[in-house]
Amino acid sequence: MIEILLVVFVVLVVIAAWIYSWTFTAHGRIEFLPALICRAAALASRYGSPVTYSESDRASANASTVRLMNLPATPGVIVEDDQLELPDRTLQLRWYRPENVENCPVVLNIHGGAWWMGNDFIDDAVMRHLCHESGSIVLSVDYRLAPEHVYPAALEDCYQSLLYLIEQSPSRGGDAARLVLHGTSAGGGLAAGVCLLSLQRGGPAISMQALVVPVTDLSGQRSGESLQDFASGYVLTASDLSDMIDNYLPDVAARLQPLASPAYAENLHEFPPAFVATAQFDPLRDQGEDFADALKAAGVQVVSNGYPGTIHGFFGSKNVLRQCISDTAQAIRVMV
Repeated sequence: MIEILLVVFVVLVVIAAWIYSWTFTAHGRIEFLPALICRAAALASRYGSPVTYSESDRASANASTVRLMNLPATPGVIVEDDQLELPDRTLQLRWYRPENVENCPVVLNIHGGAWWMGNDFIDDAVMRHLCHESGSIVLSVDYRLAPEHVYPAALEDCYQSLLYLIEQSPSRGGDAARLVLHGTSAGGGLAAGVCLLSLQRGGPAISMQALVVPVTDLSGQRSGESLQDFASGYVLTASDLSDMIDNYLPDVAARLQPLASPAYAENLHEFPPAFVATAQFDPLRDQGEDFADALKAAGVQVVSNGYPGTIHGFFGSKNVLRQCISDTAQAIRVMV
């Protein structure tokens, strides 16, 4: 009996050591849970059905993202659903408001999801925490998605939501002169694009942009080494990214337009101060870092934070996700 237990113990130790070895990579240590998620995603990609960008695929991806981004409840946040009626469409919106605040910053949140998923406010838990920690009113927009609606549909929806935020926030205790654009992944690129669009159209003055693991170059010409280093095996793959861009902006030449790829903007000196967050094991890491560096070189105030051991979206790293929210909230308090 003792011999059997000893064998079982040794086997379990070997298995645990083998699984733990997954955290060691050629590019450094990755956190344990993200390493497991990467292995599971690789198996799903190899043996599962390919993504077809259907409604069922979208719903499944949304549900998985909600589970990975789930955070403890946040007290003291008032949540209200809203609609923006436009001539040819209706946008679903969601307000997050701290209790008993006046003249606080206002934030337009643009969710991630590679332009094809992320609807139904999948980052609800994150926005509740950002609202609470920053003392800001947040408006999330459920913009139109690809492949049903290609560029620039999402950009226009976000810009119209920005105008609505300016119009409606004073009645909710917000100061429209303290305006923040917040976006994650594809939403980060859209946030920077809305900054540029507002400059072009003489729109609202934006006080700050908060870009979390942003996409800033759809052409891929300025993607850096991270796109090659983490092309596969880290959940978001280079192949997936290419397919998603094809769905969102089929016109290859248009991907060089600054509104689609803010990395090519020639007037970065006019952009507002920025907080830029990047993940270490992310094919988009260099896009975020290079955009932050370009803003700094143009004379823009920038706080850029890299979070070691993490994958795109900080999936599986809830403590890091919480830290990123806190860092973003701190940047809003300081910059706005």
